[in-house]
Amino acid sequence: YDTTATNFHFQLQPASSTGQVQEIMTAVSYFNISRSGLVNLAVLPGACGVYRSNIVLLIDDPDLPRAPSFARPFELAVLSQSVVELIQPGNLQVLQGSAYSGRRFGFLVVRDCHRLNSRPVNYALQFDNADKFVDPPQAFSDGTLTFRLASSFFGLVRFNVTLSFDVTDSITIRNNHLAFELLVERKAGLPTFEITQRHIQVIQSDSPQLFPGYVRVLPFLVQNCSFYVNLATSLSMFDATPYIDAEGNLGFTTGQDHGDVLVFVVFRFDDGLDQVYETANATISVIAQPLILSVFPSLLPTRGSAITIRGENFAGAQESARTS
Repeated sequence: YDTTATNFHFQLQPASSTGQVQEIMTAVSYFNISRSGLVNLAVLPGACGVYRSNIVLLIDDPDLPRAPSFARPFELAVLSQSVVELIQPGNLQVLQGSAYSGRRFGFLVVRDCHRLNSRPVNYALQFDNADKFVDPPQAFSDGTLTFRLASSFFGLVRFNVTLSFDVTDSITIRNNHLAFELLVERKAGLPTFEITQRHIQVIQSDSPQLFPGYVRVLPFLVQNCSFYVNLATSLSMFDATPYIDAEGNLGFTTGQDHGDVLVFVVFRFDDGLDQVYETANATISVIAQPLILSVFPSLLPTRGSAITIRGENFAGAQESARTS
């Protein structure tokens, strides 16, 4: 049939009237054949397999009582290429010392021709602060995350989860490596630090005094903390106000007065969301410099003789010493 001077077009027609085959139009959202025979189509995300239809050439001739048509079978094979996407697990918040078990991981299937859900899947975990767990975190193939925290730890643990499939077919995995955080909230009443010397006794001095390790941070304490000293008496007892540095060392310089000083050590924790304050009490006894009132005898003693020294602020009311 001479189509050079005749209008014509192509269209799809069902390959079977019984519906026993998968028709091409059930697998595509768009299908078109141009006059030059170029096929344009868009496959639906869930389509997979072989689809059959007839391509029909229709002659557009108004002079003919019945336009002739020519049908040819046509097959469309949609290859298996499964596409999955790891779902963002989201951050997790638990209490200090908790044991956790719950479904946290999963994936979206964009195209699944061979039932990906029945194939082995693996969620690999990477995390910091591994020593903060009694039972380390584990991820199972069903997406369950389990762990048990050390009782004294609170703070932040950063995770990375990676999705992988144990399959031979080619699979495209989107966003298979995602990060999330575990925030461990502190339980009220649990101490986070301790004072190593509850009572300090010093002699008044103009020189700075340092007590290394005065405050000891308990294990598993998160970073971002500061210590402060609040006095229950006059600052005149100190020439340099007591302080606690980042290593927990106590330093101060005594003043002119002396007496018992009650010290409140205030702990401040800031995780960016909330602030927790904790206090502990201790005392510092500042003893005035010993003062010599008299020495008897006043003459230089002979070798081996005894002398008596009277004064204030000694361990006793008076002290005796023997010359050597």
